[in-house]
Amino acid sequence: MEFLFADGVGPTYSLAEAAGIAGLDPDLARRLTEAANTGDDPLDRHDVRMLREARVALEAGLPEAALVQLVRAYADAQTRVAEAEVHLFHFYVHERLRAAGVSGRELRRSGRSVREQLLPVVDLLLSYFHRRAMMRAVREDMLLHLDRGSTRPVETDRPVQLRLAIVFLDMSSYTPITEVMGDAVAARIVERFSELVHETAARSDGRIVDRIGDAFLLVFPDPRAAIRSALEIERRAAAEPQFPAVRGAVHWGDLLYREGGYVGGSLNTASRVATQATPHQILATAAARNEAGSLVGVTFTPLGERRLKGPRHGCLRCGPGTSPDGPSPDGPRPR
Repeated sequence: MEFLFADGVGPTYSLAEAAGIAGLDPDLARRLTEAANTGDDPLDRHDVRMLREARVALEAGLPEAALVQLVRAYADAQTRVAEAEVHLFHFYVHERLRAAGVSGRELRRSGRSVREQLLPVVDLLLSYFHRRAMMRAVREDMLLHLDRGSTRPVETDRPVQLRLAIVFLDMSSYTPITEVMGDAVAARIVERFSELVHETAARSDGRIVDRIGDAFLLVFPDPRAAIRSALEIERRAAAEPQFPAVRGAVHWGDLLYREGGYVGGSLNTASRVATQATPHQILATAAARNEAGSLVGVTFTPLGERRLKGPRHGCLRCGPGTSPDGPSPDGPRPR
């Protein structure tokens, strides 16, 4: 199957040559090309242009550390996009043509014709989704600036710290279902679950940060939206036929923003609390519970003391006197 974007025309350059043409320090050029996942391939005119644009960003005032993170975020995101394009084209176009009896030269000609029609659409879609995502990101950034307690000043190349609501969600008994019903059925269930998560989170400015199988990690600007969304996802999933029960946890805490993702102890807390949730149960830490306050239509039910084992803290005791950074025995439920 052919699905090529590169023209393969023009000279190639060593890293030192490309850095010289772009007017960049060779060490910074190396860091940028590594962040761009160029591998060991010779650099071409597209790589040189990327380095030139990087120099413009530096001259505009963007620090080197932020620029490298931005390039890595671009590379990671576009790698996922490109993989989706190639895989979906292969399975839904190429393989269907083969199943219809098209082969050899005719298969290549038909595939090339579809691809040539899709390429202009891809550019338009990338521009469209980037514009919408940028508008949303700017709006969220404005809200963060309005809340003086949500951000910390950044000095030199220290990572940005944000205060966000963290949600972990997964489906209980998903692995047994995979073993009994097969990967195809399990994949359809996860696809539907993903639709529910995306649709519900988007209505409350939530964002999916990571996904592994049936497990989702989301962040929200505040715990009220996070709790309501988690409960709504669980309710909608429970109404689906032959769906495993959803469970999860909500935490409110500081996160370090790095390379388009998040790190920090708050993730560990939310993850460990999520492992304690039973089917159809959403747990909230004390930090999330206290920050959320009262929610119309939601009742927080005390669940007693819990011991949460973790690699960093050994165990955490859950109880009515837990500090704001510790787990809470409260489990929110819709009234």
